[in-house]
Amino acid sequence: MATLVNVPRARAVLQREGLDGAIGCTPENVYYLSGGLESTGFAISRYTTQVFAIVNAERPADPIIVSGLGDAGAILLVCPRQTRAIHYGTFFRYVDPEAKLDAHEIGIKARVVDTPAKANAFEGLLAGLEEARLTRGRVGYDEKGFDATHLPRLREKLPQLELVPAWATIRGIRAVKTDEEIRRLTATLRLTERAIQEAITVAAPGVTEEDLIREYRRAVVSGGGTPAINEITFGRRAAVGSLPRQNGVLKEGDIIRFDVGCKLDGYWSDIARLFAFRGEPPARIRGLYGAMVAGEEHAIRIMRPGITAREVFKATVAAVRAAGAPHYDRHHVGHAIGLEVYEVPLLGPGDETPLEAGMVFEVETPYYEIGFAGVQIEDTVIVREGGGEMITTLPRGIEPLA
Repeated sequence: MATLVNVPRARAVLQREGLDGAIGCTPENVYYLSGGLESTGFAISRYTTQVFAIVNAERPADPIIVSGLGDAGAILLVCPRQTRAIHYGTFFRYVDPEAKLDAHEIGIKARVVDTPAKANAFEGLLAGLEEARLTRGRVGYDEKGFDATHLPRLREKLPQLELVPAWATIRGIRAVKTDEEIRRLTATLRLTERAIQEAITVAAPGVTEEDLIREYRRAVVSGGGTPAINEITFGRRAAVGSLPRQNGVLKEGDIIRFDVGCKLDGYWSDIARLFAFRGEPPARIRGLYGAMVAGEEHAIRIMRPGITAREVFKATVAAVRAAGAPHYDRHHVGHAIGLEVYEVPLLGPGDETPLEAGMVFEVETPYYEIGFAGVQIEDTVIVREGGGEMITTLPRGIEPLA
């Protein structure tokens, strides 16, 4: 049971925004503030489920969770010990009077059977705010997952409480990762690397992209992960974008492009690699790919605290052009990653966010030319005081396949 919240940063950001507390409502922000709750409600009914992770700015690692009764067992298993839970709704569970219950069963019985639940999500939210001592002052709420009908009722019940949208604020707290988050991101990355290595073993003349995708997914699932980014393409098809059917057939001389990722313990991966199937890559592909790698390497070198995302973008594009692709352009050269595949900041032309130590990025320099090829390198990078630290371990060349 790990606390995921970056406590010093959470306190500093909430204080800077003038907030006495925060309410997470989207799946990612609930997971973060709660220490790991993945509510089944989000999977069953994403747009109507109401789960709240409420934190006081003075104690951001001590959450109060408001959820349906079905989440009681999960909260006991995955959330930090200090987590307090308030449940609402109706869910019938019975207890065998002859059974000797274990500790987890006793906890579920106490919360689901012995404790009266609140009538609905609003009543649960009201109780959660009272328990968090947030019935007055200024509190940020996660407007992307918050039922707007709660707002007028809260104003009526708690007239001294000001609620302000704070989805972006909570995401901003998440931008600098804790050691536990980096551990999880690294574990997800390692699973992705193993899955790539297993998927490429089925490459043979006549196999389809879907054959490799199926093997990639199998490897991810067998390692406990959830596959979700499954873009594996052959030859010219790598340049045309994501397709609803990946039915390209492998032939000798093709370049196989992996742009894949998965989720494990809440955290995502997203990396890219190329393989040359039974043949030397054409000189132009080798030249373009070399330029992409040179640009990515330059980005990683300069990713120190203080440089802005926009500055990294401009320098990276310039480095690719100087290394042999003078016409190169891109809308971004990387994105932060964590509980979402795309987090903040974005290494793009309009993002002036200064990088900070502990941010984690997927740095990438793809090149897509319709009718010719798609080449790409993408790696996971942690911002350190001396520059970016790449934690991907797969070889970075165009790997030959006999």
